[in-house]
Amino acid sequence: MTSTDRNGAVDLSSLSHSIEFVVAAGVDGICVNGATGEYCRWGTKDRKTITETAHSTLNGRGLLLVGIGAVTIDESIELGRHALDHGADKLLLPPPHYFRYSVEDIAEFYRQVAEALDGEILIYNLPVFTNPVETALTAQLVSEIPNVVGMKDSSGSLDALTALRKQGAEVRWMGNDGKIAEALKLGLANGAISGVAGVFPEVVGRLFEAHRNGADLTEADSALQEIVNRINQLPTPWALKVFAASRGLGSSDYASAVSTERRSELADLRDWYESWAEKHSLLTVA
Repeated sequence: MTSTDRNGAVDLSSLSHSIEFVVAAGVDGICVNGATGEYCRWGTKDRKTITETAHSTLNGRGLLLVGIGAVTIDESIELGRHALDHGADKLLLPPPHYFRYSVEDIAEFYRQVAEALDGEILIYNLPVFTNPVETALTAQLVSEIPNVVGMKDSSGSLDALTALRKQGAEVRWMGNDGKIAEALKLGLANGAISGVAGVFPEVVGRLFEAHRNGADLTEADSALQEIVNRINQLPTPWALKVFAASRGLGSSDYASAVSTERRSELADLRDWYESWAEKHSLLTVA
């Protein structure tokens, strides 16, 4: 997640602090400039600075994944080249946001970006915010384009990951926190890029630990689902910002106007978090 300072600029200090926190909690890597990081909120220069800060802070202690979603193909390519020059191990590429395109348009978009970038690309299926990537197209792109190596699927569907498993795709990562446990149990996902883990790495970590040990996932997933249910009641990533601020990981600033009704919901959410965190023995970070 990307916080802002008092002037509304990117708070790089909070970003570094959050990275140190999740690395200490045992994550395998970090992801910046995705939906939870509100990539559409920031200009190209800010996003490059976010990537550079993430690279220097992480300092080789895990994978660095960088989202390169944009309105135009030229901006995605520019961001991709910059990310690869600054240590990105893989790039997350959603279809262009805002404007609607056909399946053929999206296929050509991925082909041209992949040809322009000398690095591994993950299809980032984010249909709530961008054009959807259909399952058949996902399988086709991974099969035909050498540096498109897999996907992060935030759709909530398991269809694309099922198709990629049949193809033996290298990377099948779930991006919908509510579906991680199901995808793991069915053997469809071999990892996850989790927005929740940016604030609660312990919670998501317990789920993966249980999976690695062959244990039942119900208890670990229950705690995660409680968070997901709260997150889904507010715009992305407002609830996570409330939780992050409560843990000392950043400010609870919002890109849009906050109505009176929303302020009441946010206050209720802070109250809920305090009791929930005590129940699950989660401490303030800073």
